[in-house]
Amino acid sequence: MSELATAEALTAELIERGAINRNAAPFSFRSSERPWFVSALLGIAGWLAGIFMLVFVAALFEPRGAAAYFVIAAVLLSAAFGLYAADRQNAFFEQLALALSIAGQVAATVGVADITESAAATAGIVAILQCV
Repeated sequence: MSELATAEALTAELIERGAINRNAAPFSFRSSERPWFVSALLGIAGWLAGIFMLVFVAALFEPRGAAAYFVIAAVLLSAAFGLYAADRQNAFFEQLALALSIAGQVAATVGVADITESAAATAGIVAILQCV
């Protein structure tokens, strides 16, 4: 019924309908040309999705102790790295990777906090993890 839309086809259709000028440049769907506010909203949505994902994983698996949180963190961070490496231009994969990364980092932080039981040590170790 409908064919895959391309930037050129969209521009041609809008010119034909009189919505844009005939001299208009073709639209681009590349993520590198997103407006800054769209990128900011996508980032906020990724953070929120990461927090919800961690709550869901914690409710589903009910981790007990630091070892369980470290396993969850390793799985989530590995998945995030794989998704980000697979396709950096796709906004969906980029946001899913961000959500997985945030959830994995928070899980690692909970595991570190459980082991150290010191706010200063936890902050120091998390700072080192963020640098890595």
